[in-house]
Amino acid sequence: EELIQKQKRIEEELVKKKQAVEETEQRLTKESQGMLQAQEETWSCREKFLQEEADNYKQKLARMQTFHVELAQLLQIKDGDNTVDEQLESVEPAMLKALIVQEIDKRDVLTTKLGQMKLKLGATKRQLTSQKQLEAENTKLRAEYEKAKLAMERMATRKAKSFASVTSLPVQQRSCPSERNAGKENRLAIIKRQLDEDEAETIDLRTTPRKAQRTKHLVID
Repeated sequence: EELIQKQKRIEEELVKKKQAVEETEQRLTKESQGMLQAQEETWSCREKFLQEEADNYKQKLARMQTFHVELAQLLQIKDGDNTVDEQLESVEPAMLKALIVQEIDKRDVLTTKLGQMKLKLGATKRQLTSQKQLEAENTKLRAEYEKAKLAMERMATRKAKSFASVTSLPVQQRSCPSERNAGKENRLAIIKRQLDEDEAETIDLRTTPRKAQRTKHLVID
């Protein structure tokens, strides 16, 4: 009767631990799906933003090149037409200076934005590295879970075999009372030792993997 009660307690612990492992698996699966969805949305928005920025820079550079061509044509001196003094007088110095200053300012702005783009790309690269590390951690947790699940299944199989051997032990009718008592004590000692070992292995089993870290998403202004 004591062995049966102990067997029931061990089975209850196994059921609880199995339920905890299943809940952990469901939680990790849900978190992984959420992180993957958020990652896809983040990368899609970032790709769209960077594409728009690149198109804007291309347009600005094209306008600057056009202006430089027009400016070169304006300052070009044509032989055989007018003198240098007459052509310089035809160009208003104040207007020319304003255009040059404006283009220099645009160039400085573009240089600043390109520097900011480099910083954002560096942050994106670090974010991708962190995501890869998180995926590796999730893979490790999955392997630990599978290992724990396999160990629990093996313990359950051994316990079932031990319990079956208790209920199906042959009774020796012709042996003397002292021999039957000695054989019974030996069998009970072996079964009790096996149950103690299985219970110790059940208690030492780690059932709750570490929680996966959440990904911090980079927000690009």
